[in-house]
Amino acid sequence: MGNKSLAVAVCVPIKDNDENVIGILANSHRLVDHIPDILYLYSNQKGFQFFSPSVRNILGYTPEELYKKPSFFRDSIHREDQVIVSKALDEVVNQGRFDIEYRIVDKNGDCRWFSDRAIGCHIQDNEVIIEGLAVDITKRKLAENALNESVREYNDMVAQIPVGIFKYRVKAKDEIAVRKIVSIMLERLGFTVLEAGDGVEALDMFRQNKDTIRLVVSDLTMPRMDGWGLLDAIRSIVPGIPVILTSGYNQNHVMNGDHKEQPQSFLSKPYRSDDLREAIVHALNPLG
Repeated sequence: MGNKSLAVAVCVPIKDNDENVIGILANSHRLVDHIPDILYLYSNQKGFQFFSPSVRNILGYTPEELYKKPSFFRDSIHREDQVIVSKALDEVVNQGRFDIEYRIVDKNGDCRWFSDRAIGCHIQDNEVIIEGLAVDITKRKLAENALNESVREYNDMVAQIPVGIFKYRVKAKDEIAVRKIVSIMLERLGFTVLEAGDGVEALDMFRQNKDTIRLVVSDLTMPRMDGWGLLDAIRSIVPGIPVILTSGYNQNHVMNGDHKEQPQSFLSKPYRSDDLREAIVHALNPLG
C-alpha cells in the first residue's frame, strides 16, 4: 500500500516565500505527529488508509503494520461491541457522523476502551470514507467498572440483612430530630431501622430481635446505659455482632481506656451519609 500521509490543508493568503505560511504548514504536521489520540482515515472498502503515529503507543501496532491488515478493525472489535460499531458504520452514511464507545483488542491481547467520533464523512461512488478521532478511555472505564462493582457488592450485602440497623440516642428534645435524620440516612442506604431512646431500651430491643439484627449503631453517651455498657451487653448475647460507635469527641479520646469489647467502626459527629456508608461497609466486612 506504500507510505501514507494525512493531508492537512491550511488556506491563507500568501505572498512569494511567505515564511509564516511555511511555519504554519510545518506546525500542522507536527500537530498530527504528536497528538495523543488516534486520528484515522477509514474506507468501508479498503480498510484503514491512515493512522496517526500515536496508534503505536496505544494499540502496540505501527501504522505500517495496520495498513497491511485491512480486516484488523473488524477482527479486533470485542464481540459484545460489534453490533454497536456495525450500526454506527451503517448510519454514518445518512447522518454524516457517529459518537460511540467500544472495545478493541490490542497487540498484547488486552481490551482497550475507545471513545470514537467521526468528524467527517465522504462518499465516492459506493465507497464511504470516514475521518475520525479515537480517544483511549480505558482508565476511565476501569474506574467506572470498579465503582459499579463496589456498589453492587454493597447492595448485595444490604439485601442480606433483614433488620439491618439499630439506632438510638436521645437525651434532649433536639436529639430526637438528630436521631430521625440518621434513621433516614440509614433507610436511604437500604436498611430497615429499629430505634431506641437510650441504652436500656436499646438492650431490650436487641434481646427481642437478636436473630434478625445484623448491625448496631450506637451513640457513646446515652441515659441509663452508655455505649460501652451496651456494647458489652449485646456482645454477651451475640458475640462478634458488628457495632459502630458514634461520638462528638474525637476517636483518640473515646478509645483511650481499657475496654474489653471494641466496635468495628467509629464515627465522629457530625458525619455525612458517605461517612456512615463507609463505616457500615467496614463494620460488616472488616477484611474487605
